[in-house]
Amino acid sequence: MNLLWAYLSDPAHWQGGAGIPARLGQHLAYSGVTLLIAAAIGVPLGLWIGHTGRGRLLVVNLVNGMRSVPTLGLLFVDQRVDVLQDAAVVHARVLKEGC
Repeated sequence: MNLLWAYLSDPAHWQGGAGIPARLGQHLAYSGVTLLIAAAIGVPLGLWIGHTGRGRLLVVNLVNGMRSVPTLGLLFVDQRVDVLQDAAVVHARVLKEGC
């Protein structure tokens, strides 16, 4: 917590192109563009499916599958970290024992 407070209270982090306000603006811009793209795809598709009823099963299953992608990504990263930690432990043991 002290490191966070030290970072936030440093005046150098609140100035320039790499400062907190500039980064916050970039984050909001990226989020806004992403939201607009999602709305441009989702709203017409939702209106069409709601009106005609065609493609409902396909879209529902596709969207539910896409919802799992971030979770699968986190699981992959977690497994990758575990593998790297195991390799580091083995490497340390080899160096310690001199094999």
